[in-house]
Amino acid sequence: MKKVLTFLVFFIATQLSFSQELKNENVVMSTYHKIDKETSTYLDKIEKDTIIISGQYKLNNNEIREINNRIRNQITKGNILLSNSDVTINYYHNDIIRKTIVISLLTQKINIIDENNEILKSGIITDKFKKYMIKLIQSKKKEEK
Repeated sequence: MKKVLTFLVFFIATQLSFSQELKNENVVMSTYHKIDKETSTYLDKIEKDTIIISGQYKLNNNEIREINNRIRNQITKGNILLSNSDVTINYYHNDIIRKTIVISLLTQKINIIDENNEILKSGIITDKFKKYMIKLIQSKKKEEK
C-alpha cells in the first residue's frame, strides 16, 4: 500500500510540474540545412560554411506534450550528436532559452541541452519518433502557407 501511495504522490507531482512547465514556456522548432563550403554545389562559391534556416514554428501545448512524451519513451542510449542536425527545438521561459533539443533526422541522433550548454541526455530516436517529427514539420509548413 505504501508503494502505491508513493507512486500516486510522485505521479501527481510530476503531472502538476509538467503542466505548470507548459504554461510558462514558449517552444519554437527550427528546421535548417547546412551548406559546406568544400562540397557545395551552388554556382556561386561560398566563402564559409553556412546554415540556412528553412522554417521556424511555434509549437502548441499538444505538440509540446507529444514531443516530451516521445523523448521520455522513444530514445535509446547512444553517442552524442556532433553534427548533421537539422531540427532544433528551443524551450523559452521569460525569453531565455532553458532547454534545447537538437535532432538529426538523417542519423536519428538527439541531444538534450540545458541552459548552460551541458548535455542532459543523448541518444537515438526511434523510427516512430522520426516519422512523427517529419509529419509535424510538414503540417507546420502547410499551416504557414
